Amino acid sequence: ILTDAEAYFDKETRAWYFENGTPYRRGYLLYGPPGTGKTSLSLALAGRFDLGLYAINANEAGLDDAKLIDRFNQLPDRCVVLLEDIDAAGIIMDRHNAPPPVLGSRNSKLQQTSPGVSLSGLLNGIDGPTWREGRLLIMTTNAPRSLDPALYRAGRVDKKIYLGYSTKRTGAITFRRIFAKDPRNKYSMERIIEFSRQFGAKVPLDTFTPAELQNCCMEHRGKPQGAISAFDTYISRRLNGEDRFEYDIGDCGRNGGDEGLSEDEALEDLRTLDFAYLTKEGIAKF
Repeated sequence: ILTDAEAYFDKETRAWYFENGTPYRRGYLLYGPPGTGKTSLSLALAGRFDLGLYAINANEAGLDDAKLIDRFNQLPDRCVVLLEDIDAAGIIMDRHNAPPPVLGSRNSKLQQTSPGVSLSGLLNGIDGPTWREGRLLIMTTNAPRSLDPALYRAGRVDKKIYLGYSTKRTGAITFRRIFAKDPRNKYSMERIIEFSRQFGAKVPLDTFTPAELQNCCMEHRGKPQGAISAFDTYISRRLNGEDRFEYDIGDCGRNGGDEGLSEDEALEDLRTLDFAYLTKEGIAKF
């Protein structure tokens, strides 16, 4: 993708597009599970070419076709335009067949009064006469099969790029990147590389996103060996479903009171309670 973007922004490319009768524009569709780096990649591309990144939410309250076109018109000719989570926007749905809004929801009134952005309005915005040449369009989605094919046809989207779960290789790269740049790191680069390979060897396939591995490593700042040791538990909790939420609205009253304790356990917990409060001299108990 970097090579493709470099070719697109090359000084000679605009003239080459013109000679071929092709509009000078480029579009990418980044798809994959949440946390796989779609937004980070967009930011990195904009930074690489010293361009402004303009994120537009097509599902923004009160935004309609005319306002979307006006917003596109205000952007500079040479920039990166990011449309995130395009699958979550109402544009992927036929509005005549869309399900009614949920009564009582914060958006129910808005959905009844605001037409929103239509698919044709978005297509006209990114591919019509108002779309200025020289921009790079990036759309991201977690659900590519839900998109209307017109949104990613050739000419609008030039490359469809899958960003998936971490592999053992990318897991090792993530580990090295975090701990090699950690000011608290006390190990040599050779040791960090060795630790990185150990960590990467433990990464199960099709399980963790790069964001999850990054979070796991950063919880053990300055302790790369601790991250490797704790990763076994991290994996076990995921595979056994122990990392799921302990509570949801449908669970109300199912687990008893006091975080699932029995009545006797809750009373014992109360008897061992130490009340404490903070004073200028420190913590006082009674």
